[in-house]
Amino acid sequence: MESALGLALAGAGGQTARELATVLGGSDDAASFHETLARQREQAFKGGNSSGQSLSIANALFAQKGLPIESSYLELTGRFYGAGVRETDYRRDPEEARRSINQWVEEQTRDKIKDLIPRGGVDQQTRMVLANAIYFYGLWATPFKQSATREEDFHLQSGQPVRVPMMRALESYRYAAEPDLQVLELPYRSEALAMVVILPAQGTDFDKAEQSLTSQRVWKLLDRLASAEVSVTLPKYRFDGTRKLRPSLSAMGAISMFGGQADFSGMTKEKGWFCSEVIHKAFIAVDEKGTEAAAATATMMAMARYVKKDPVIFRADRPFIFAVVDRSSGAVLFIGRLMNPAKAR
Repeated sequence: MESALGLALAGAGGQTARELATVLGGSDDAASFHETLARQREQAFKGGNSSGQSLSIANALFAQKGLPIESSYLELTGRFYGAGVRETDYRRDPEEARRSINQWVEEQTRDKIKDLIPRGGVDQQTRMVLANAIYFYGLWATPFKQSATREEDFHLQSGQPVRVPMMRALESYRYAAEPDLQVLELPYRSEALAMVVILPAQGTDFDKAEQSLTSQRVWKLLDRLASAEVSVTLPKYRFDGTRKLRPSLSAMGAISMFGGQADFSGMTKEKGWFCSEVIHKAFIAVDEKGTEAAAATATMMAMARYVKKDPVIFRADRPFIFAVVDRSSGAVLFIGRLMNPAKAR
């Protein structure tokens, strides 16, 4: 998702650029953001593809045929994002344009993300779609034994229990704890990437715990991870979901990009450009062998009609936050929350 919004930031100016930069990194230094994202992407690739593991990240600009795109924008997005231009014709056949974008996303995510852009998601006013797709498959460094998996209760936010298959292991993992939460790192076979599970303490309000996880706090928690013998209970789960991000981004401060005051002069000198919607879709499956995950984001640019101790207990039988991260750079590849694994299967 950061890459798709980074493509928008690369072409933004004025207030629109300041808002987007703040939402993405808390700084108005756009150049630093692009460079950091490119370094993280390069670092993730170094350790992301190895035996039993695969990682791919792709970006593309689906532009209206004949669109006068600024050469500086093409140079910047090509250099930092590896994004090339793919011409399409929204004016003549927006439905065919939608199908071609969705097909590209399916190919990049190995058919895990389908129909990213819904029917009617682009129209004759669309000028460009900034697309990002990511796919990951990784085997655990220490697989869970299938024979240890059994049906147990997972407690929903309401307290109601649901029966789901829970994986179990007793191993040495990197772990940290604070009064209101526990943090567990589950490494993949390459050891370059890992899943981090953040489990709020029993009886803690989940929404408040989630809101407390600022980027600064998460970094401090990851710095505190240390080896410990941990008895892990973790649900198997599989789900996909689609979310329109315009309300969330607006609430975070990226307001002008969605209205008549939008400034995307870095993309083109045509007047009246704005972002009509940002759509994000994700898939993840976690089982005894490892993790398969995919995500895609489309940003629609339109022309306005205007020591040996007892093992630590880490029992994830209640809602939790998870993320797949690059351990060396700290880049977050996937992040989500598991509220009900029974419903997610």
